[in-house]
Amino acid sequence: MATVTAVINGSRPVSDELRRRVEQAIAELNYRPNLVARALYTRKTQSVGLLVPSITNPFFAAVVKSAEETAHEKGYAVFVGNTDGDPEKSRAYADRMLAMGVDGLLVVLSWDIVESGLIDMF
Repeated sequence: MATVTAVINGSRPVSDELRRRVEQAIAELNYRPNLVARALYTRKTQSVGLLVPSITNPFFAAVVKSAEETAHEKGYAVFVGNTDGDPEKSRAYADRMLAMGVDGLLVVLSWDIVESGLIDMF
């Protein structure tokens, strides 16, 4: 198992032949690393949450697209919550994303959120 870990993580040198055999087994078994286990070990999920008031609004859609592209370049995934400007929906999405262990939470505020006092949560 230590050799497989070394091949996957590049944590120590492995011979070319051994690397080839491990990579072949990974491909044949359709192996996928367990991201939950990795997150527990590293305390990082390589993910961020993004809350927007309206995904159908072209401005906010562009914000989501830009955030996703930037995150992808850095090896992160983005979870998007469309809040419809609803403070309770915003709170529910924020709570859930934080409970999922996102590494960061981006919040695009709407006036409804500011007026509700929910901004204090952030």
